[in-house]
Amino acid sequence: METKSIIILTWLIALVLIEYRYPFILPKNLREKLGHYLKNLSFGGINTIISILLIIPLSKLVSDNSLQIISFDHIIFSILILDLFIYLWHRANHNIAFLWRFHKIHHLDRSLDVTSSVRFHFIEVMISALIRLVVIFLFGISFAHVLIFEAMVFIASSFQHSNINLNKRFEKNLSYLIVTPSIHFIHHEKEMANTNSNYGTIFSFWDRIFGSSNQNIERNQDMDIGLKEMGSGEYLPDLKLLDLLKAPFKK
Repeated sequence: METKSIIILTWLIALVLIEYRYPFILPKNLREKLGHYLKNLSFGGINTIISILLIIPLSKLVSDNSLQIISFDHIIFSILILDLFIYLWHRANHNIAFLWRFHKIHHLDRSLDVTSSVRFHFIEVMISALIRLVVIFLFGISFAHVLIFEAMVFIASSFQHSNINLNKRFEKNLSYLIVTPSIHFIHHEKEMANTNSNYGTIFSFWDRIFGSSNQNIERNQDMDIGLKEMGSGEYLPDLKLLDLLKAPFKK
């Protein structure tokens, strides 16, 4: 746990510094940027507490008492199974109305950066973790593998949400295996056809395998990040922290 925390913190600080030095989209005024950081990191703080108090202990309990219908007890197998689960779960969040009420909070962010990777409603985080317990139980995934995977998810998610200006050829080559900012920014573009694509978290090949890869547009400085309202076509505004927490429970 301690090693995982050190890796995550180091990675986060490094990305923030690189974002500041080499931004893809020039940030707006400092006050607005700090407000954006504070709001998103508040979500991260809430979810970290839930993870420590509930998700991690439950994951260990289930892993230690798993059914092991299929178990290869190999880290590569564990990562592939869990990443496939997250891909399928992500698609479900976009296609099931009840789940979308919570996941929509993530997509209302109109300015992507490293902190966007932790902006998830706590109910979505808890539901996702509980469903993942079933996967851990059935496949006998060890607790150590779960922790390694969680660290990998954070590293991958913070990277793909980051506002970093990468060398195009380098990123193109990288994108054949893992999800890069150019892939994931399309997922956050306001048009629903783009939002409902590019669901991968760590590996990009799930989208190609299951037909959800979107290469029709490229990441650019003029992209409208966020959401359009279905029907009206209204470009939805972001909300204050408390309003975002309450939004899924309103009609």
